[in-house]
Amino acid sequence: MRVFDYTLADGTLLCQQNRYELPPGVKPTKKRPRKRFRPHHRVNGIEVTGAPVRRVIYNWPAIMRAAPGSNVFVAEGESNAEALIDAGLLATTVLSHEWAPECVAALTGQRLIILADHDDGGKALAKNVHKKLAPVAASIRIVPTAHLWKHLTDAREIALGDDVQDWIKLGGDPKKLLDICREIPADGIITAEPFAFRAEADIPPWQWLYGHFLLRGEVAGTAAMGGTGKSSLSIVEALAMASGRTLLNEAVSTPLRVVLINLEDTRNTMEKRIAAAMRQYNLAPVDIGDRLIVLAKGEVKIKVARQLRSGDVARNESAIRALIRLMAEHRADVLSIDSLIRTHKVNENDNSAIQEVVECFEDIAQEANCAVHLWHHTRKLGGEKATIEAARGASAFIDACRSARVLDMMSAKEHEQLRGIDPDMLPPGFYFRAFSGKRIFAPPAEQSDWFKRESVELANGDNVGVATAWQYPETWDDAPPDIIKQVFDDIGKGMPDGNRYTNHSAATKRAAWPIVQKYCPGKTEGQCRRIITGWIKKGLLYEDEYIDPVRRHSQTGLFVRNPSTEETTQPGQDRAGAL
Repeated sequence: MRVFDYTLADGTLLCQQNRYELPPGVKPTKKRPRKRFRPHHRVNGIEVTGAPVRRVIYNWPAIMRAAPGSNVFVAEGESNAEALIDAGLLATTVLSHEWAPECVAALTGQRLIILADHDDGGKALAKNVHKKLAPVAASIRIVPTAHLWKHLTDAREIALGDDVQDWIKLGGDPKKLLDICREIPADGIITAEPFAFRAEADIPPWQWLYGHFLLRGEVAGTAAMGGTGKSSLSIVEALAMASGRTLLNEAVSTPLRVVLINLEDTRNTMEKRIAAAMRQYNLAPVDIGDRLIVLAKGEVKIKVARQLRSGDVARNESAIRALIRLMAEHRADVLSIDSLIRTHKVNENDNSAIQEVVECFEDIAQEANCAVHLWHHTRKLGGEKATIEAARGASAFIDACRSARVLDMMSAKEHEQLRGIDPDMLPPGFYFRAFSGKRIFAPPAEQSDWFKRESVELANGDNVGVATAWQYPETWDDAPPDIIKQVFDDIGKGMPDGNRYTNHSAATKRAAWPIVQKYCPGKTEGQCRRIITGWIKKGLLYEDEYIDPVRRHSQTGLFVRNPSTEETTQPGQDRAGAL
């Protein structure tokens, strides 16, 4: 048994807290728990069990003697507070976690550091203490025990219920505790120094690992609807990085070490997909070496965070540390996880919760000095085009990721137009594209990276789809001058009935895009329209009003800008004749 004294500011004993704890090796029961507490005090000279009406903080005399703005550790329980006091630190707590007004007032103007035990109860108590003390503190911060664990070397894994005493017992240095806690930003303090200008050559360059998408120390995300081809793409990109070869659209400067975790496909499925990709790209095991580490569904369970009933998100520091160790053990450069939904237990439609989940992976990327690639699901689109806003937890996911992209399958309409160019095209489900999720709208099709799923037959007879790079017909705006002249001549002449062509999306008989397609049969309607739009922006074509010679009313049409005649044509004049 240990006895802890609660005294008034002048040292007068107010009450005591008895702490009873079972000896090591004795199993606790409901009637005999591991720890029991018995507060007691004296009333008129008689010993009374229970807490007194008046409540004060532990170690009040020492805190009263401390100057305003002193650093005070707020621990959970007298035992933790006493361990810090024995180490020469200023620490306190309260009886039975009850922060009475006098207890709160006693810490006014101090810089408070709340040490949260490593369990749900500890986190809840720390949050309550923060709420009570924040209005009176000069500054306040909550420091999880897991943060202290980061500064231990060769220590066991953090366990449920660990606290600052356990940290000290395992080699934590109390003299360094204040500096360690200061790594956690404090409420009520904003520090800044004048900007230091470094020589440009001394500024560390970004370490791009895969094109300009995966950056060391950062989190990237790819969002796609199920069945798009993201699992196949994740495998081909992992092989590209591990082999150091450019298999798709992104360059790889050197072979990288990749940890590929697929929480949706079994080992059997992963083996087939990897074998098919190796066959498609003529890769041999010697090309990969030991640089590819694969974990499949059922081989590992990862839950970096879960959501409490209160809506708060509780981090699973054990899972986070396990991933960091995994990356360190394999000296890995990239951690690729498919899919994000299986790595947490939070509401995917809760943006703040998703933000905190991604922050868990940010910590992994920074501490393991690697790039983290999260493969995420979009909601069912019902035929709509995919955008990053379709990702679950959309705004948080895009904001938290350093780079983000969206995968989208080819639409039936787009496929129909392309079939006119290439009748041998496979069904639209075999084609998908990737584009930056940082854009508000999806870019034109030809400005995306396109992929085609090729069917590869394995030696066991299975056919497996493999993502390959596919070239979408490019928009043509630098055609030979003679081709452009023929298009401009036709547009300049106008229609046989005297009307002008137009690039308006609703136009049918007056549509200008068929003229472009006549001279460029390999272009789709959408591409032809964008070509005309480009010419308008460049000033080669312009839109102006004219009088419809058939209906005798004003409407807008396309004209070719001709510098030699432009000067003699007055504003508002019918330019049909001038051109």
